[in-house]
Amino acid sequence: TCDFTRAMLSRVLRVSTPAGAFVRMASSTSVPATAGVPGSKVSWTRPDGSDEVPGYAFGPEDAKAAVIVIQEWWGVTEDTKAQANYIGEQGYRVLVPDLYRGKLTLEAAEAQHHMEGLDWPGAVSDISGAAKFLKEQGASKVGVAGFCMGGALALASAVHSPDISASAPFYGTPPKELADVKTIKVPVLAQ
Repeated sequence: TCDFTRAMLSRVLRVSTPAGAFVRMASSTSVPATAGVPGSKVSWTRPDGSDEVPGYAFGPEDAKAAVIVIQEWWGVTEDTKAQANYIGEQGYRVLVPDLYRGKLTLEAAEAQHHMEGLDWPGAVSDISGAAKFLKEQGASKVGVAGFCMGGALALASAVHSPDISASAPFYGTPPKELADVKTIKVPVLAQ
């Protein structure tokens, strides 16, 4: 467990967490990942309008700061939703894009197949659309956090999305042909 994400939310996004709140992102041993995590299905469009993106929303709709949580290679798991819900309970609006469009696996070989088949530039566009959607809903700052594959996409989104204010990748780096991380102009807290 660490206060890494609290640092991103409080210092990098320059918004304060609600009084007494301690935001942490950790393994499922500290944030319970149970079936039926609250959250609502939501969708938005890519910035170019080419595709509708499904996802999940957590936290208050009127929050002034928001976080996009990006899945690992497994898909949008209950653990991912539990992490997003926990951040949302601290007063932030949180979106989790479903980059695999409903596909989910527990098998490593299948997860690798899904990741290798992912349209990576399209996934960055999905995340950019989420950031734009959150800004249109009233968020003044939007951070992005991702795990493994999601960490690589969090960095790529920081390169390509003008609506991203900060990036917090939990391991994972994008291939240079997707995004040159040397060109990132927003704060990054990497772990």
